Amino acid sequence: MRPARPAWTLRAARVYNVGVNTILLHVLESGGDVCRRSVAPESFPLTIGRESDNGLVIADKSVSRHHCEIRREGGQVWVVDHDSSNGTFLNGAPVHEELLRTGDLVRVGNIEIVFVDVAEARMRAGRAVQSIKEENRYLWKVLRINKELLSEFDRDLLLERILDTAIGLMRAERGFLILFRGRGLSVELARNHRREDVERPRESISQSILQQVRDGESSVLTTDAVQDPRFEDQHSIQNLMLRSVLCVPLRGEKAAIGALYLDNRIQRGVFTEQNARLLYGFADQVSMAIQHADLLEEAARREKEIKKSRDEIRKLNRSLEEKVKRQSVELAEAQDDLRRKQEALEFKYNYQNILGRSAAMRRVFGLLDKIIDSDVPVLITGESGTGKELVARAIHFNGPRREQRFVSENCAAIAPTLLESELFGYEKGAFTGARERTPGLFEQAHEGTLFLDEVGDMSVEMQKSLLRVLQEGQVRRVGGQSTESIDVRLISATNRDLERLKDAGEFREDLYYRLNVVRVELPALRERREDIPILMEHFLGLVATESGDADPKPVAPGVLAALLEYDWPGNVRELENEVRKMVALSDGEIRVEHLSRRLLAAGGESRGSDPGAPSGSLKSMVERMEADVLRRTLGECRWNKSRAAEILGLSRPGLRKKLVRYGIEPGEGG
Repeated sequence: MRPARPAWTLRAARVYNVGVNTILLHVLESGGDVCRRSVAPESFPLTIGRESDNGLVIADKSVSRHHCEIRREGGQVWVVDHDSSNGTFLNGAPVHEELLRTGDLVRVGNIEIVFVDVAEARMRAGRAVQSIKEENRYLWKVLRINKELLSEFDRDLLLERILDTAIGLMRAERGFLILFRGRGLSVELARNHRREDVERPRESISQSILQQVRDGESSVLTTDAVQDPRFEDQHSIQNLMLRSVLCVPLRGEKAAIGALYLDNRIQRGVFTEQNARLLYGFADQVSMAIQHADLLEEAARREKEIKKSRDEIRKLNRSLEEKVKRQSVELAEAQDDLRRKQEALEFKYNYQNILGRSAAMRRVFGLLDKIIDSDVPVLITGESGTGKELVARAIHFNGPRREQRFVSENCAAIAPTLLESELFGYEKGAFTGARERTPGLFEQAHEGTLFLDEVGDMSVEMQKSLLRVLQEGQVRRVGGQSTESIDVRLISATNRDLERLKDAGEFREDLYYRLNVVRVELPALRERREDIPILMEHFLGLVATESGDADPKPVAPGVLAALLEYDWPGNVRELENEVRKMVALSDGEIRVEHLSRRLLAAGGESRGSDPGAPSGSLKSMVERMEADVLRRTLGECRWNKSRAAEILGLSRPGLRKKLVRYGIEPGEGG
């Protein structure tokens, strides 16, 4: 049998301190005297309840007979409820089995027990001593760093050193160095403990915490921002799931000029009040160092501007000697500009279905303006896919016959034996299957327009029949005896060299001259590359409309560069098919990897000798575009690198690296 353990019956009690090795009971007896008893380690577990066999007997009807016990397992102490009627409470909450920590309050009926781990208390005392030592080491380190900060004149390197020091001293996960500009702010630098830039820094910090620091010029410390009642209404903190945050102001003469913002998104309680006090003092030194560096940078900038002004004056003096020579060049440029403006004037007719603003297409529109009102036959030439039928329709629907029919036929798509009956019609019984009298395309297009595509593929016999109809103005159906008068404007098209076919005897000379009264030559897409962006935008919108999308898919810059590099043997039709394919393959933004291999393989070699088009590899084109954007943005910001970096979505060090990479110096911006 287990040895009997001492038991005490309590009628009123206040606090019991339970340690790992002993249990000290402070009992208020009925006579008013305080009786103190202790339980040796071998007396664990200590059972608690109304029955007399418990180690701690509580004379309280709300306490069960065998209510709970406090037991020791290894170096830990647990409180275990024995399915009591009214429950055992730990720090105000009901528990079944829970590990006790220093400071925990256990309540059973009207009895309260405070748990104190003696070993932990000693450890805390040791930590306090260690904290003082760490604070001393911190202060010595700050003094050494202050000397380094005052000796650093490069502003970008200074900011990096400040932020890396703060992250290291506070053992933070990430750090943000923020400067206030008017009512706004600029994230000058954002890095993690591995000294890597933080992406989208403005979206990673709490604007509410920053505003509190800015308004009160005091530190904000939270051990768990998500649970902190001060920020329970701040959606940004809840969305960011912030844990430990420490933010201190960078104080200037009149107001805060910025803030040091440190956080840890994973661990709670990383920062302490001591950390806040130490970082607050460090921030004052940082503020002075930044303002000192800004003054030096401003002085250097002004000195560079003065030097630049002197250089400009010398250049202007030299340019005066060349002014007379330049005048002739400027006059020629002005004349060329006037000519381009005249060509850009609105045309007489509407050509909105024919996309193009290039000089080559404007020449086509100008020619169409002259021939639309007449009835002369028109021959449209050009490579396959250049839009010959669109031009034919523009001639018809802008002309005097617009109210009549527009009939078209591809001569290459019909067998020579069937083409005659298709064009001229046939009588009932003219051939097997001719069950009723059928008018041909000439009769259907009476008083309208007949468009014959690919006339160069007609057989010689068919050419002879067509010539007879054009000469006589009458058509006889296949198998018929009578003729029908026709009034048709004929527009023909071909992608073949009819003149060469004529000289070779493959195309009738008399028919050639009948068709080729006015010739409209359509340029290949490679000859009007400046129209490619307009065409691509049109096809993207067309596909979006067909798919029921609200907006066309966005296109990465490198895609357009690749499209401009390609020679497009299939012309506009090939471009449309390529756009449709890219849209189908992309989930969101259309990128270079969605292009066909033939486009990427063509590279810069397919550009030929076109001097007006972009040249070089896709990589070099993108780099040139990026350098141009950098120069233009810096010029607009008057070389304020912080402002330029914010506009471009870069950190200042990231911007500085790109400037070094492209060799961009102040004064190159617009």
